[in-house]
Amino acid sequence: MRFDQTKWDSLGQIAPVLDYPSGVGLFRQGAPALDVYCIREGMVKLVFLSPDGGELIVALCSYGKVLGAFSAILHETYPVSAETTTPCQLVRVPADAFLRFVKEDGFMSWQLHEMHSRMLSDLVQQVAQLGCVRARDRLENIPWSMLSGLDLLDTKKPIRLQPPLKYYEIAKLIAVTPQYLSSLLGELEREGLVCRNKGSFLIADPNRLWHLGDRPNDPTYY
Repeated sequence: MRFDQTKWDSLGQIAPVLDYPSGVGLFRQGAPALDVYCIREGMVKLVFLSPDGGELIVALCSYGKVLGAFSAILHETYPVSAETTTPCQLVRVPADAFLRFVKEDGFMSWQLHEMHSRMLSDLVQQVAQLGCVRARDRLENIPWSMLSGLDLLDTKKPIRLQPPLKYYEIAKLIAVTPQYLSSLLGELEREGLVCRNKGSFLIADPNRLWHLGDRPNDPTYY
C-alpha cells in the first residue's frame, strides 16, 4: 500500500523529511512510542529481541509503510526495534501530531487501516511460510517481493539487486543456518536463477523465482 503523494506533502507540513544512512536505529523495543516514521525511500528492518539476547527479523519495510503507528494509537511501547538497512528518506512525526493528523483526515485514516491490514496479512503469510513452505522457496520469495515493490518485475533485462541484509540476517529471516543458506544460493546459481557478484545479486528473470501463490499443488510445497 502506497500513500497518496499529496498526503506525503501534508505530513511534510508537520514534520521534515530526513535523510538517514544505513544502520541507524529508529526506535528500540520496549521504549515509549514517541515518534512515528513514514518511509519515503529505502528499507527498514523490524527486529524482535529475546531476553537471552537472540533476535528475529520480523519484517522488511519499504516505501509507503508507517512504522510505530499502532503503538502510538494504542499508547503502548514499541513491540520491536527498527533499524535502517539502506540509506533512507523518512518523515519523522511526533506521535501526538500524527494522531491529530489521522483523526482530522478521513482519507489518511482509511489509508492507515489499509496499510495495517496489509502488514497483518504479510505477517500471517510469513508465519505460514515458516511452517508450510520449503526454505528454498522462502529464499526465492525475498528478492521477488523486493522487485515487486519496486515495480521491476516486467523488465526484459537482467536486474542487479543489492541485498538490504547481510547473509546471516537473510538466514535468520528464512529460519535456516548460514551454512544451509550458502547451499541454497549455490543451487540457485547452478540453475541460473541468481548470480552473485561483489555482494549483489544479478537476476536474469525475476518471474522465474518462486513467490507466494506459486505451485500450491506442488508436492514440495509443504
